[in-house]
This record gives sequence, C-alpha cells and structure tokens, in this order.
Amino acid sequence: MTAGFDLSDLNTNIQSHSDYIDQTLSLIPAKYYFKNELREEDSDTDQNIRPQPNKRKRTDKQALKEKRQRTKRLKLDPKNLKTVTDIQQEKLLKKQLAQQLNGQAENDHPSALPDKVDNNDEKNLVPEKPRKAPGNKIITVAERLDKFRAAKKSTMATNSTSDENHIDKNGLENSGAKTKSNNNTDTDKKDEGSDQKSSKGDQKIIFSKLNFDDEAKKPKKISEVQMLNKLETKKKKVEKVKQVDPKKAEEIKEKETWQKLIQKARGEKVKDDTKLLNKTIKRNQQQKKKSDEAWKERAESVEKSKMERQAKRMENIKARVEAKKKKKQKSRK
Repeated sequence: MTAGFDLSDLNTNIQSHSDYIDQTLSLIPAKYYFKNELREEDSDTDQNIRPQPNKRKRTDKQALKEKRQRTKRLKLDPKNLKTVTDIQQEKLLKKQLAQQLNGQAENDHPSALPDKVDNNDEKNLVPEKPRKAPGNKIITVAERLDKFRAAKKSTMATNSTSDENHIDKNGLENSGAKTKSNNNTDTDKKDEGSDQKSSKGDQKIIFSKLNFDDEAKKPKKISEVQMLNKLETKKKKVEKVKQVDPKKAEEIKEKETWQKLIQKARGEKVKDDTKLLNKTIKRNQQQKKKSDEAWKERAESVEKSKMERQAKRMENIKARVEAKKKKKQKSRK
C-alpha cells in the first residue's frame, strides 16, 4: 500500500521550513555572517570620516569627534540593526536592478556585446573568440609571436652584415696602403717605416721607463765620524804633496775653496771645521749613553714589576689551596 501524499500540504510545509531557516539565520549576527564585506564598508566609512592631510582646510577635532559619535549611535540603534535575511534581500534587489539595467543596455546597443553572459558566479567564464575582420584571416597569438621573432632575426642579420662590410673596407684600405709603400723609393720607405711604427704603437701601447740624465742624484748622508776621517786624509795628502811640489798643493787648496763656494751658493752646508765636528760627535755619544741608561732602567723596572706580579700570583694560589684544605678538614669533622 502506498502512503498518501497531498500536494496541498506541500506549499505549507515548504513555507514553514523557509520561515524556520530565516529565523535561525536572523539569530546569527550580521558582522559574523558577512565578515569581509562589513569590514570593507567600515573601512570606507572611516576613510571618509578621517581628515585628508593633502587638503588645505582641515576640519576641527570637535567636528570629527561628533561625526564618529553619530556613526556609533547609528550602528547601535535597534532600528538600523539588520538581520542576515534583510541583508540578503537587499543584495538580491540590487542584483535584480543591475541585471535589468544590463538588459536595457544590451537592447539599446546589441553590437557592443556579441554573446549574452550569465550573471551567476558559479559558472565559469568562456574566453572570447577572436573576431573575424572583413576580408582578413584570423591572426592567433602564436602567429604574432612568430612574426615578431622573424623581424628580430632579420634586424640581427642586417647588423652583422653591416659590421662585416665595415671590417672588409678597413682591410682593403690597409692592403692599399701596403702596396703604395712598396712602390715608393728608399727615402719614402724610411718615412713610411716611422708611420707604420706609429700605427702599431696606436694598436699596442708599451710603457717603458725613461731615464733623465739631467736629474741630479741625491747625495748619500754621511756621518760626522766619516766626514772627520775624510778631512784628516785630505790634510795628510796635501802635506805629502807640499813636501814634493808646493805649487801643486796650492792648486789643490784653490780647487777645494772654489768647490766650497759653489756648494754654499747652492745652499748646501759645508762641514769642514774639525772642532765643530768633534763637538757634534761628543754630543751624539752623550745622547746615546743617556738613551742606553734610560732603556736599561726601563728594562729593569719591567723585570721588577714582572717578578712582583709573579710573587703575588704564587701567594694568592697558595692562599686558595690552604683555604680549600681547611674547608675539607672542617667538612670531615
């Protein structure tokens, strides 16, 4: 036996179910049901309320506070509070209005949209087919890419051929210059040899050292002891020459005097006084002795400080060892 089923009761059952679902949805707060959408709306309102720094005329702080308070009151007002069902109905009405407007636009301009597209979000959008131009073939993306590649290759080929032609021209010019140089006379060959060397020099630059003879070499520094020894040897030589040939000895003295005058004119110091040299030597020796004594004293002081530190260290180590022993003895007792 089949159970009886009344169609009249079907509408009432569906209506009761829908009412129950609407009631349960209305219990859920809208801010939790439409999280992202409400956040976006709040951010938009806050941006409108916030003062823009680029504007010259800025609103007072009191006015801003009042606006924020009003917005809060409006949000908390029970009349403005909307349930989930109310928000969904508003969205449906907006969608229907948008669809009607789109339909009117399609009717007014049918050529603007070739195919009708459903407004449902669940359906996947189909990509537009390429339009057929009157009297022309359809050009795909792959064909366009091939055309671009071919154009690029042609430009590269033209650049390479132009470079090769430039190189060939340079080679022919160089060969022509060589044939002319072979036909010239011996005098011309010499001139051409210098030109060829200069051209090679342009290709390869070689850096070489240049020695100038005009530059005077700096004289080496001589100590006072060495200068004394030289003066003594010169005096001895002059005395020997005097015994043999007094005229020659006088000539040697004149040369020395002239040399001294030239050195003084250049601004060089002439150290030929034996007394002054002996004084400087004694002074240097005394300074050396003082520095040696100071160094010895410093070395001795450093050694003493080292020994004292080592002794202190050893004493501290012994004291620690004894303290440890005493602690152990106390713990045993």
